[in-house]
Amino acid sequence: MCNMKRNIPTGEANQEIAKIHDRNGLDVAIHDRESYFDTIFVRDVAHFMERAGMTRRTLTIALAPVMSDGQLYSLLNGNRRPSKRIYVIAIGVVLGLSVDDMNILLKDSESRGLDTKRSVGDTVIIYGLANKKNLADVNDMLHEVGAEYVLFD
Repeated sequence: MCNMKRNIPTGEANQEIAKIHDRNGLDVAIHDRESYFDTIFVRDVAHFMERAGMTRRTLTIALAPVMSDGQLYSLLNGNRRPSKRIYVIAIGVVLGLSVDDMNILLKDSESRGLDTKRSVGDTVIIYGLANKKNLADVNDMLHEVGAEYVLFD
């Protein structure tokens, strides 16, 4: 008997499936991926915080309109991933990142980078970063232009 799609004898197909569905192997692969994410995102945020001369506490205070203390600490400890792209953007704005550094942080969080062709909001964020605008100013500009997202209400 053969698997019709790939002409693999059924016995070989079952062996391939068994290899792919080895639960332990899958768990290891998922853990490795999550560890990589946690390490790189947390490491890069820590680097950008140090460069900006910002402590966790000052970052927490600056980000209070966007996320709770617990949410930020979970992100900074690698216990959870950013559930919203705006969290990463807000962190980048508060840290005064360049557009290139913001895109690195977005990539680290598995979010799409900033792109003026795709989004009015992204255009505002890029303008705000380039002109060293603070979080409130960037958010006000997002409201003013009717962007598809804002950082906080």
